[in-house]
Amino acid sequence: MLNIEIVRNEFNKYVKNYEGDANITRNVELKREHSLRVPYLAKRIAQEKNLPDEDVQLAELIGVLHDIGRFEQLRRYQTFNDSKSVDHAALGVEVLKENDLIKRFCDDEKLYDLILVAVYNHNKFKIEENISDDRTLTHCKIIRDADKIDILNLMRTKKFEDFFYAEGFEKQPISQDLYEGMLNEKQIKRSNKRNNIDDFLNALSFVFDINYVESLKILRFEQYVDHLADRIIGITTEENKAKIEQIRGVVNNYIDRRIKEEDVAP
Repeated sequence: MLNIEIVRNEFNKYVKNYEGDANITRNVELKREHSLRVPYLAKRIAQEKNLPDEDVQLAELIGVLHDIGRFEQLRRYQTFNDSKSVDHAALGVEVLKENDLIKRFCDDEKLYDLILVAVYNHNKFKIEENISDDRTLTHCKIIRDADKIDILNLMRTKKFEDFFYAEGFEKQPISQDLYEGMLNEKQIKRSNKRNNIDDFLNALSFVFDINYVESLKILRFEQYVDHLADRIIGITTEENKAKIEQIRGVVNNYIDRRIKEEDVAP
């Protein structure tokens, strides 16, 4: 059985190596906190799915490790922007393989391939199609859901500058592509964003890629969508407000529909 407390302690020791000046430390702490919240969400989803205890603990472990590449990314490139540096999930796999770092977190070598595949796939637009093992696919889906839920949590609570949004971004016009894509229940590629308000609202489209109804129930109960929408509506233009209200309705209706379909399924 995995010992999640040992995993957390080893992770904190690893992250300690990346603390430096005030700006670096602030960004390291942002990702460290995220990496210690996601395991709780992954555990919650796995438990709601009635997975065996071993898989609940494995979901927690992957939750801790999913963003381990972020710290080396920050050291090498001074940014968390993958498009301007490197795919942080692929770097995470590289980091875990280097000097067998993964052994500090898990001593069961039979789990290594599964863990690495889940870490690699956690941030991709879609999960790789060549994953044939059901257990591996389940853990890929759990970590993707847990990661998205906590990103939405951060978007509704953290200061805008923590996400590197320029002052006044909320007054920018919402692009037609993002607006129409959201109304059509499409997950939006970040590469399609036109400006910073698109980038911020793009997080709401994550909902259309959520895998499990257990995850959607968390979003609905915690009212993440409403909180994030309200945050921007309070400071944006009248034109943007109308569009965001429509987007809010579409996203919440999608969540409610998925939950209802699951609840009435035989």
